[in-house]
Amino acid sequence: MASTTRTIGFVGTGEIAEAIILGLRHGGNTQPIVVSPRSAGRSASLAAELADVAVATSNQAVLDESNIVVLSVLPPQVPDVVATLDWSSVDHLHSVVAGLAVADLSSLITDPPPVSRSIPMPPNRWGLGPIPLHPDDPTPRAMLEQIGTVIAVGDESMFDVFTGGSALMGTFFEFAAVSAGWMEKQGLDGDDAAAYVAGLFRSLATQASELNGVELAVQPESCLTPGGLNEQVLRGMTDAGFRDAVRAQLDAILARIRGS
Repeated sequence: MASTTRTIGFVGTGEIAEAIILGLRHGGNTQPIVVSPRSAGRSASLAAELADVAVATSNQAVLDESNIVVLSVLPPQVPDVVATLDWSSVDHLHSVVAGLAVADLSSLITDPPPVSRSIPMPPNRWGLGPIPLHPDDPTPRAMLEQIGTVIAVGDESMFDVFTGGSALMGTFFEFAAVSAGWMEKQGLDGDDAAAYVAGLFRSLATQASELNGVELAVQPESCLTPGGLNEQVLRGMTDAGFRDAVRAQLDAILARIRGS
């Protein structure tokens, strides 16, 4: 029987698990949290920094002490990790493993608990960012709403599309880093360049968040002045194949996720 206290357990303590834990604590959540001993340095640091975060002696100990368990291991590790554990005391299994369907995860467990999946991102440690969730179960939703904006995804095939979109994170930071690096090369202090680019992109993202799909589609053109500086950069990027390259990579990511 599951424990009477609502404890959240983490099997796997990588960057995303850390982001969830920090987001919960920084957002005021006080539920007990138990983390697996894997990534010992990160687990120990979280336990030392945050109240009511404990490091379990094993993955099975995480399950034995938790009501909801967040699975946060690498995809190739899932079968070996999941199949060797007794899940009978767990009320809900929530996966943040990329590309792993709910049915596929459930099939690895004899008599599995309810299973869901989501795509948290590093900014969720500050309570920022969207979190696609499938299915829209109240147990994981209650947890995830404390660290971001939950987007219910009813059709799991569309969840793959959100997964593809999340793969733009590295490209975004590369775009920001290249821009700041160019400014520094022109003589600006590196920290000032980074702060300017970060502030600029944050303000533009805030503006974008107020737009619907149609408005966002036309925004690139609507903010241009004929013959202006923004137009010159956008036209140059387009002529260099920027749009086609982004679409091609997203297509490739989706094909990889779906195994086609």
